[in-house]
Amino acid sequence: MITMTGMTGMPGSSINTASAQTLLAVDPGTGLVGENVGLLVSGTTAANIAPVLYLVDVAYRWLPEVAQSYLTGPTTHGLHGYQLLRLAWIAYQATGVCTLQIIADGTIFSYALPSTAGVYMKTAVVLAPIKGQFFQYAFVGPATGCQLFDADSELWVQPWGDTAGPAVVRAFTLEATA
Repeated sequence: MITMTGMTGMPGSSINTASAQTLLAVDPGTGLVGENVGLLVSGTTAANIAPVLYLVDVAYRWLPEVAQSYLTGPTTHGLHGYQLLRLAWIAYQATGVCTLQIIADGTIFSYALPSTAGVYMKTAVVLAPIKGQFFQYAFVGPATGCQLFDADSELWVQPWGDTAGPAVVRAFTLEATA
């Protein structure tokens, strides 16, 4: 008997393999969360069958910490001089309204983002033209917290006066605060 436990939304998948080799593909689907996921392999001594596990292939992705706010350190995005921000793609998950704050040279620009009803969503945020040299980013969620997927979030940044178009940067190297 092989049993998977610890998956939210999946009460435990099991298969009785009797004495044959069996492939058990457990795909809980996108968006399910597992904590302390276990794989239990057992057999019965009455049938003189010892369980043999031939292959285990585990794929996972770390989820961002659930927090009420995130704050990045100051950045120049690796560029020199003034820069222009016009667009942000924010990937997040929250059960209430969140606020994206862009701090450019000490001035705060705030943008409200809708609730995602607890599911992953990537939202385009059209920014008022923001010119600055040093930037910092804050993401504030509801009392229940939010998750900001920093690797999936991006900013379109263009050096001031440059006509080549914006560069996509991932500036959300995060420090979560409770």
